[in-house]
Amino acid sequence: MILSLAADNAATAGVEAAATWCVARSDASQAALQTALDYACDAGADCSPVRPSGPCHLPNTVQSHASYAFNSYYQRKGSAPDSCDFGGTATASKTDPSYGSCVYPSSPSTAGGTGITTTINPSSNAPPPPGRHHRGATALWQRRVNAWTDAFGSRWSQHKYFF
Repeated sequence: MILSLAADNAATAGVEAAATWCVARSDASQAALQTALDYACDAGADCSPVRPSGPCHLPNTVQSHASYAFNSYYQRKGSAPDSCDFGGTATASKTDPSYGSCVYPSSPSTAGGTGITTTINPSSNAPPPPGRHHRGATALWQRRVNAWTDAFGSRWSQHKYFF
């Protein structure tokens, strides 16, 4: 009996939780992704790798840049389930989205985060915090996306986080 327990403990001692990444949903609109990308970068994601000289700049699309930013934010928040939502534009994945020299962090330590979730008080123009929706938050998010679309039309590529 003791031998059996020792074998069971040895078998599970080296087992780690499977890594997860947070990526942009393929069915999300470009406008919603841009708004969520802006939020992630302003709320603490490391967005330097998607800048023009960064290893994750190409492909130069909102979808690609949002995926990197969403994942950075998610990892810095300790992979908390409510930190991978971004108004419904993101989803958790067990498939590593890294490619070439673009390496997506898979833990708070590789993302430069602490793994401690903090409360962020975004400005009144920012979308609601990812995953922390309250009654009416989704409608508010959509109004803000619509306001951005009305104000900027198809000029999303000129915005600060889309290069």
